[in-house]
Amino acid sequence: MKEITKSSGIISKIKTGEKTAAILSHIIFGVVSIITSRAVMPKGLVPFGVSMVAAAPYEYLPSAAIGAFLGYFIPAVSGGGFRYIAATISVLFIRILLSSYKSVSKNPIFICSLPLLSLAATAPVMAKSHTAPALISEVFLSALAAGVMLISFKAMTHRKAGFSADELSAFIIFVAILLTGISRINAGGIYLYRSLCVLLVLISAKYGGTAVSTAMGAAAAFCCLLSSGDSSIGLIFVIMGLTAGAFRSYGKWVMSFVVFTASLIGMVLTDGVFRPSVFAETAIAATVFLSMPRHFGAEVGKFFSFYPKISMQSDIRKMVKIKLLDAADALYDVKNTVNEVSNRLSIINAPDFSNVTAEIENTACSGCRLRIHCFETKRGDTSEAITSLINAYKKGEENPYNSLPEEFKIRCLKTENFCDNAIKVYEKYSKRLAAENRTKEIREVVSEQFEGISVMLRATADEIVGYERFDKGAAIAVAAALKNIDIFASEAVCRVDKFGRMRVKIKATKQRDTVLNKMEIVKAIENSLDRDFSAPVINDVGKDVYIALSEAPLYKVATGVSQITASGNSMCGDSFRFITDGFGRFYIVLSDGMGTGGAAAVDSALSSALFTRLIKSGINLESALKIINSSMLFKSTNESTATVDIALIDLFNGHTEIYKAGAAPSLIKHGNRIGTATGRSLPIGILSDVSFDKSVIRLKEKDVVLVMSDGATGDGLEWMKRELENNSEATPQSLAENIALAARRHRSDGHEDDITVIAAVIEKTVK
Repeated sequence: MKEITKSSGIISKIKTGEKTAAILSHIIFGVVSIITSRAVMPKGLVPFGVSMVAAAPYEYLPSAAIGAFLGYFIPAVSGGGFRYIAATISVLFIRILLSSYKSVSKNPIFICSLPLLSLAATAPVMAKSHTAPALISEVFLSALAAGVMLISFKAMTHRKAGFSADELSAFIIFVAILLTGISRINAGGIYLYRSLCVLLVLISAKYGGTAVSTAMGAAAAFCCLLSSGDSSIGLIFVIMGLTAGAFRSYGKWVMSFVVFTASLIGMVLTDGVFRPSVFAETAIAATVFLSMPRHFGAEVGKFFSFYPKISMQSDIRKMVKIKLLDAADALYDVKNTVNEVSNRLSIINAPDFSNVTAEIENTACSGCRLRIHCFETKRGDTSEAITSLINAYKKGEENPYNSLPEEFKIRCLKTENFCDNAIKVYEKYSKRLAAENRTKEIREVVSEQFEGISVMLRATADEIVGYERFDKGAAIAVAAALKNIDIFASEAVCRVDKFGRMRVKIKATKQRDTVLNKMEIVKAIENSLDRDFSAPVINDVGKDVYIALSEAPLYKVATGVSQITASGNSMCGDSFRFITDGFGRFYIVLSDGMGTGGAAAVDSALSSALFTRLIKSGINLESALKIINSSMLFKSTNESTATVDIALIDLFNGHTEIYKAGAAPSLIKHGNRIGTATGRSLPIGILSDVSFDKSVIRLKEKDVVLVMSDGATGDGLEWMKRELENNSEATPQSLAENIALAARRHRSDGHEDDITVIAAVIEKTVK
């Protein structure tokens, strides 16, 4: 019941907030309409209220229309207000009648044509008091104003990150129209609109740079020309706009001094007369600018700054994926072709033992008069004698002659010559058979490598589209958040990798009065994205500053390693490595070469180094296993094997995967429980077909992973589990050393082997 009541209260607050925001928005549109309808062109023409009603969003059309009516009603008697009221009513009714036709009512050309047509239709009313060129200018200017307002209102939807160049230009012109609407408000000759023009030049210079301040200066000059026709004051604003932006990086005080100087220069360049009112208006604007709270200034500045460049992914990744899949299919076809050719060649080229008997007959028995008798009448006995001789030779007997049957010895006229020739023929056959077997092994290895590369390319193709994406919404939120702390991004990039981790890179303009506080930057971005980030890396490059952040992992891994070599050998047959793949995933790689000493060290070092290299390059573990297994098979004619043990720990969520290929068991302490990860697969370098055994667990803080070579597990695991329980508070290094030493003491089979123990403890990261 409490939860329901609480939820109802929250919903009620949300609805109340929405109502308040809606009412406030309608009031703002009404006031803006009043001001625009009071914006006077030369000759007393006031078309901008009609433009406002034409361009206002449909949901705010009533408040915009009411505001325009109120604005036009005041000068209705003497200034042609009734004509503009009539034009406004016509625009209002046309929009209401065509509101259901979205394709028409939202078309920019249609919206711009409404004030043009309505004012053109009512222009004859003003024909006596105004010239035709003036009325024509008014009609077309109303259409342009409607377009400018339409662009400005649409731009408001993403104003928190700034505007595009086109949107910013339109908004600045809209602001100039609004300033014209209040151009008559003054106190003792000090005009409000001119102070606001100076203030907006300063704000646009600080938050938008030279280009924006120049545009604002030109818009202020345009406002002066519309309202009073005073070109000299307009020139002052142009000079302010040109100079204020150039000094934005020097801070508010320097910028304020610059606008004072610009106003004095403008007075000298125009009529050479000092105008106290202009100086006072500049002073008022500069005072407001200097005393403006940073957060308020940043909010206003969002209307006068460029939209940052946002990087987005393109369809090129889809093209790459297609290419990779084509290559993978081609390599798999090559693998099948190699196997097919290998099988055919094995049938064609494989030595036949029956040919051995025929060759012995043609060499050892050539010219013997009993040849027909031995190989036709007594063929079975002769073949049995040849088999006995070859078997004795294969066993390494000192005198294979003694293995011949007595009947054959009596029958054969050249027994010793027969034995020598038979052995030579068999040696020749054995060499051919060994060569063919070796060739077949090479074909199998090559075929395996093609399959491994094919699997790797296919896995890469599947990952590449989702490997990394660009989050436009996050980039906008980051740029807006940084503006609140006076950091103005010209470019913003938020990249999300295939595991959902985010990296942020910002290019901003350096400013002298802004201190780049790393903690403040992290806090602003974290609040805007609801993610935790590591401390940013900040680099100054010329006039720009680059800020880079990576999402912070929840965990880190503390490791300890202890190795004891067998029989005091100088080289250990076990090899290990620790790596991080750049995606917040930590790897432990342990390999145990066959035997001990140098040969085992070479095999284990080769397998661990190759795995590390392939992992860093982004190749998945199954593909890496196939490639490295092929390399081990092909390394030499001697047997070359090694076990592989890999523990993969995701530092963001503790998800842990343990892969084993012939490796010893691993122990995992998860809370108060201790589990075992084992595998039945063979080591690499034995068979062409090899695979991992995989175990999965989600670890948390203070959990322990114990990875060991088989030298440490010779006397079982029960004692080791007790050791792990009793040393729960030990450091990873002392834990590894204690277990390695205990493993050597527990060894009771009389066999010495290299011992490697790796202890990894999961810890929470501290910000």
